[in-house]
Amino acid sequence: MEEGLFISTIPLGNLVTKKEENVPLNVPLNDRMKYIIDQIYTYKNINVEELSIHFQVSDKTIKRDLAYLKENKIIKHVGSKKTGHWQLIVQ
Repeated sequence: MEEGLFISTIPLGNLVTKKEENVPLNVPLNDRMKYIIDQIYTYKNINVEELSIHFQVSDKTIKRDLAYLKENKIIKHVGSKKTGHWQLIVQ
């Protein structure tokens, strides 16, 4: 051991790790998401603008709902961004 060298041992048992907060699990669909699913079932070419006008919310809000539905494997987007459409995923 070198002179002037200090060695310390830190136990990792109580190590605090980053915890993701506000990430609910199995969140039920809200009324807007249910309506979006219904519209996709009825009119496959429904778009963000039409939905945002109907609900009087921003496009960003509708895109967030669509992303949630996609991440939870309820819907999928088929085709290109410009000419594609949404489909329900049958389980």
